[in-house]
Amino acid sequence: MSCFRLPLSLCQLLDKLVARFWWGAEEGQPKIRWVSWPNMCRSKHEGGMGFREFEHFNQAVLAKIGW
Repeated sequence: MSCFRLPLSLCQLLDKLVARFWWGAEEGQPKIRWVSWPNMCRSKHEGGMGFREFEHFNQAVLAKIGW
C-alpha cells in the first residue's frame, strides 16, 4: 500500500470492511449506529474518532514517498 496507488474500488471495499466491523449486525440483532461514518472520519481535534478513509490515506502516503 505504501508504494502503489490502490484502485478506488479496493479502497471502498476496505472502508466497507472497517464500517462493517463497527456497525455489522449479528444474526437477528443489528448494532446501533451512534455516529455517521463521515463524523467518524473527522480528526480527533474536530470531534471525530480519527478514522482515515483509505483513498485519502493511500494518496497521502504516496505524496510523502514522492517528497
